[in-house]
Amino acid sequence: MNNQVGQAGVPARNRVTKVQGQGVGNAAQVGGIGVGVAGQAQSTVHHLVIRNVVQVFMFLNGLLLSKYWFVALHMQVIPETYQMFIGVLLNTFSVHGSWSSYDPWNNCPVSCGGTTNNQYRSRYCNKPQPSCGGSTCSGTSKQYQICNSSPCPVDGQWGEWSSYGSCPVTCGSGAHSRYRTCNNPSPANGGASCKGLDTEYTMCWNGECPVNGGWSEWSKFSACPVTCGGGTNTRTRTCDNPTPAHRGNDCMGAMFENGDCNTQDCPDYCESKPCENGASCANIHYGYKCTCVEGFQGNNCEIG
Repeated sequence: MNNQVGQAGVPARNRVTKVQGQGVGNAAQVGGIGVGVAGQAQSTVHHLVIRNVVQVFMFLNGLLLSKYWFVALHMQVIPETYQMFIGVLLNTFSVHGSWSSYDPWNNCPVSCGGTTNNQYRSRYCNKPQPSCGGSTCSGTSKQYQICNSSPCPVDGQWGEWSSYGSCPVTCGSGAHSRYRTCNNPSPANGGASCKGLDTEYTMCWNGECPVNGGWSEWSKFSACPVTCGGGTNTRTRTCDNPTPAHRGNDCMGAMFENGDCNTQDCPDYCESKPCENGASCANIHYGYKCTCVEGFQGNNCEIG
């Protein structure tokens, strides 16, 4: 290496300038020369090494950014002399990625009933980003959780109506009902109850009811047939209050009622002996009556 330096006869400064113009091959030669310098002044060697390191790093940085340096290394395009040096540079200048803080949780997509990992927040591998062959962040970029897991309110809904029950009356009109239950579904978790009535009524008819007959008021008694000595008069009533109907019962009791009238004694009309010619005399309600003997006639048997 020392002989090569002596034979070249070119100052180190000029050789560095040449490295900048000739690319990878010359850079490798200069690197070898810089590393192997032993007889130069210490300050010159240091200066040369630093310049070579800078030049190589700039070369490698461009290569890394182009994303082709791994291919170049594998294909041995990069000289073997630099390969160990590249490893040292990568370990020295590589930046390993690190996670940022998590973003706030995103809005929960459900208001209730959450049962899966339906909410997430993100973080990014940029604090710093990995570069120069540094490792990327380990782990996942998103974190999940269940949100709004409380059960959702369930509003009640009516079940089917039942059939109407039998008519509650044995005859005539009535009202029967049907019902329904708030269980399709039942309200739950603070949900609203069913709206409306749980019972419904409608009119029903079970035929005409029987009507039992009832008596009217009694009439006045009829006129007394005699003026004295006692007679019999009559009063009546009718079964029309109400009249029996629809297999109802007739009125119970008598329709007619008799009474006594003018029961005072009659005058003795025969006391004056109004009958003649041996006729007999008898008092009657309206006076007297003569019973004539044979051969006589007339009210008082006066005609013979």
